[in-house]
Amino acid sequence: MALTMTRTRTQTTLTKLAQMLADINGELSFITDVLEHPLVTLLEGDQARLQDRRAILERNRAAVCITIRQFDPELDPETVGESIAWFKTRRRKPSSRQSAYLAWLMRQS
Repeated sequence: MALTMTRTRTQTTLTKLAQMLADINGELSFITDVLEHPLVTLLEGDQARLQDRRAILERNRAAVCITIRQFDPELDPETVGESIAWFKTRRRKPSSRQSAYLAWLMRQS
């Protein structure tokens, strides 16, 4: 089948949705790791912000999965992996990533 404009748009949208889902999965995984194995001291407010962020991401993940299924019912969103593109840092130490992420969350509140 030749690629029509509609098919091209659908593929582009599916690609963007899959990347969005991978970013959400990556951030959810990171938050889970921070909560379960913190490399920096978590303050009470940090834990609450992380729990709130996790709840937001889980709602977003469910919405993106539903949208992907609407575009292509045969595509299983559960097969989409994780991406670290959502969090780019020049530091390589995981503790600095946690600190940077917690600082970012504090600025968001």
